[in-house]
Amino acid sequence: MGKRTVYVIGAGASKEVGLPVGNELKSEIASLLDFDTFYGKLIEGDSVIYNALNLIPKS
Repeated sequence: MGKRTVYVIGAGASKEVGLPVGNELKSEIASLLDFDTFYGKLIEGDSVIYNALNLIPKS
């Protein structure tokens, strides 16, 4: 799969209230989306996002 770009608009304003921005934000999002399963059970990644993505019909 090729390299992809994601733009997060307005993330810079979040720094003032202690939320992650830039590379820290990118790393946090990447870790939430780094799904790993073992015998059908999620062992890494965010379970809410994983379950929501599995609700999308596969064509």
